[in-house]
Amino acid sequence: MIEPPSPGPLLWLCQPREAHHDADLYRLYQKAADKIERGGRNLRVVLDYELKKRVYHELAKFVPDRASVESKRTVTEQHGLQVVRGKNSFS
Repeated sequence: MIEPPSPGPLLWLCQPREAHHDADLYRLYQKAADKIERGGRNLRVVLDYELKKRVYHELAKFVPDRASVESKRTVTEQHGLQVVRGKNSFS
């Protein structure tokens, strides 16, 4: 007789090479969930692709010839980022 799968959380890894990263995120999620349950506040987390979308959308408004390092710096600083060697630093 085949037994049905046991109830409980399932973990799906789409890309095995990111298993350590996914495990770190899961531990971070558990830590935040514990804080919230003890009376903390539920804050909105901006994911990396959402942040990149916002930053690049604003940078696209500049004409390429006029997009100076200073305009990049202004946009990225508004999002709490830095320009390193003329490029946006998302790390």
